[in-house]
Amino acid sequence: MLQCVAATILIYGGMAGSNAVAQPLPTNSGAINVKDYGAKGDGITDDTQAIQKAIQLVPRSNSKHVTIYFPKGTYSVSNSIKWLDGQGNWFPYLSFEGESRTQTIIKLKDYTSGYNDSNNPKAVIVTGSQNPKSDGSGNEAFRNSIYDLTVDTGVGNSGSVGIDYIANNKGAIRNVMIRGQGKYGLNFSRAWPGPNLIKNVSIDGFDYGIASLNHYQYGITFEHISLTNQKLAGITNKNNVLSIRGLTSINSVPVIQNTATSGFVTLLDGNFSGGSSAVSAVENTGRLYARNIITAGYQSAIKNKGVAIAGTTVSEFASTSFKSLFSSPQTSLNLPIADPPEFHEDVSQWVSVTAFGAKPDDNSDDTAAIQKAIDSGKSTIYFPTGVYNINSTILMRGNVRKIIGMESFIKPRAGYTMPSPAIRFEPGNYDSVIVERLNVKGLWEHNSPQTLVLRDCAYGNYQGIKGAGSLFGENVMIGKWQFSPGQKVWLRQLNTEFTNATRLVNNGAKLWILGIKTEDPYTVIETTGGGQTEVLGGLLYPGHGNQVPTTDVAIINNESQTSLVYVTAADGAGQDYTIHVRATRNGTTKTLTKSAVPGRGNGSIVLYRD
Repeated sequence: MLQCVAATILIYGGMAGSNAVAQPLPTNSGAINVKDYGAKGDGITDDTQAIQKAIQLVPRSNSKHVTIYFPKGTYSVSNSIKWLDGQGNWFPYLSFEGESRTQTIIKLKDYTSGYNDSNNPKAVIVTGSQNPKSDGSGNEAFRNSIYDLTVDTGVGNSGSVGIDYIANNKGAIRNVMIRGQGKYGLNFSRAWPGPNLIKNVSIDGFDYGIASLNHYQYGITFEHISLTNQKLAGITNKNNVLSIRGLTSINSVPVIQNTATSGFVTLLDGNFSGGSSAVSAVENTGRLYARNIITAGYQSAIKNKGVAIAGTTVSEFASTSFKSLFSSPQTSLNLPIADPPEFHEDVSQWVSVTAFGAKPDDNSDDTAAIQKAIDSGKSTIYFPTGVYNINSTILMRGNVRKIIGMESFIKPRAGYTMPSPAIRFEPGNYDSVIVERLNVKGLWEHNSPQTLVLRDCAYGNYQGIKGAGSLFGENVMIGKWQFSPGQKVWLRQLNTEFTNATRLVNNGAKLWILGIKTEDPYTVIETTGGGQTEVLGGLLYPGHGNQVPTTDVAIINNESQTSLVYVTAADGAGQDYTIHVRATRNGTTKTLTKSAVPGRGNGSIVLYRD
C-alpha cells in the first residue's frame, strides 16, 4: 500500500478555489516536507528559519527541481521567505506546494518590524532567478511555481506584499489565496517577471491586488482571477503585457489601471460589480483590447485616455484599430473557448514507474519499466522527481488517463539519440489523457482521437497526426507545434523556443492562444489549409542582444483566417520584424509591414484580422 504523506495535488476547475479536492502524494514523489526541517505549522512558533533552512539545504535531483511541501497548518513568519541557497545566492527550479488552499496558510505575524512602510513594500514570499540582480530578479527564473496554499499578510503590516513573483518560460501560481492588509497582494515589478501563468487565484485586500510597475517583458497570463476589497485598484500595470481571461471583481475602485503608453492589456470575460459611479471599471492610458465585459455600479466600463466610453458593458473594444490586408470584419475571430477536462482518482490507485524497475538519475534505460507501468491497467502513472532515460518510443495507451511527472525529465541515455517520437499517444480507453509537470527532450506525437492535455510541460516538439483529437496546452514551453486538419487547440501561456524554424504550423485546425511569448527572428505561426488562428495577447521577441536585424515574417496566413492581438519587443532599432503579416487570399499575396502599425519603443503593437 502507498504511504500518502509527502505532498498534495489539487484538482480544480472554474473560478479560483472551486471544486478543489486535496490529494496527498506518495512519499517517494520527491517532494520535501517542510516539517522535516523544523517547521511546526502551529500558528504560534516562528517558522521563518525552518522554511528558509528547507530551501537552503534540500537535496536536488538531476532534474534540478525541488518541491517543498507544506502540510495543513498555519506557518507563522516574521521575515521574507526568499529563494536563496546556503551561500545566500538566489536560485530558481523551486515549487511551494500546500496540502490545502484553505488549510495551509503562510501567515505574517501581526505588526511585524519592517512591514509598516508602504513606500518600501516588503514581501512574505520572494522567488528568484539563477542569474540574478541583487534583488533576485533576472530572466532565468525557470520553473518557479506556487500551488495550493494561502498567504496571509496579517494585521498592522501596511507595507506588506503577499508574493513578489518572477518565473520565466514555465512557471505558475495555481489555486492560491492571498489576503490581508498591505501594499500589493501579488507583485510583478522586478525585472523580467514573466512569462508565466497565474490561474485560479483569489486576492482579498491590499491597496492593489496585482501590480506590474516596471519591466516591459515578457508578459504574464491570468485566468480565473478573483479580486475583492482593494483600496486603490484591483490591477495596476505600467509597462508590461497582461493577457487576462475570467476576471471577477467586487470593488468600488477601478478594476484595472493601465497607466503608461507601453502597457498592453488583453481582457476577456470580465464581471465587475460593486463599482463607484465616480470611476470607470477599466482606466486605460496605454493599449487595451477588451471583450465580453460586464460591470455594475461604475460610471462606465472603460475610460480610454481620459475619456469615459459610454456603456457599462463591452462586447468588444480596441484602443488601437484592427488592420486588415483584405476586406475583413474589424473584430477578432471570437473562436469558441473551452477549459481543459480534469481527472482525479484516489492516490491508492496510482502507480509509480519505479515499481516496475525505472530508476531516476542513474543513466540506465528505463523504457521497458515505463512501458510496463503504462500497460499495468492503472489510470494514473507518476514519475518520482528525477531524470529517466529511454532508448525507444514510449506508447501512451490503454487505461492511462493521467501522467504526473513531478517535474521529472525524459531524456536519451548519455551517448544515445532520443527516439522519435519520444512519446506517442495512441488510442486508449477514455476520452482524454492529462500530462502534468513532465519535461520531455523529444517529440510528443498525438496519434489518437482522444483529447490531450499538456499542463506545466516543457521541451521537445508536438505533432498532431491526421485524425488527432483536441489539444489543451497550459503553461507549456515546447518548440515546434504542428496541428492537423480538424483539430481543436487551446493554448494558454505558451512559450516557444529551441527551434530555428516556424514555431506553430496550423494546417486546417482551429487554434486559440491566450498569452504567447517567443524568442528569436523566426516565423511564429503559419496558418494554411483553411485553418483558423486567434492570438489574444502576448509578446514576440524577434531581436535581442547582438542579433543582426531580422527580415523574417512574424505571421503567415495562406488562404485561411487569422486574428491577432500582440506586441513585439526588440533590444535595438532594426531588430523588430520588418513584416508582421504575409497573407494570401484567392491567390493574391499582401504584407503588413512594421511601418504600418503603431510602435512600442523599438517594437510594435499589432491588432490584425483577415
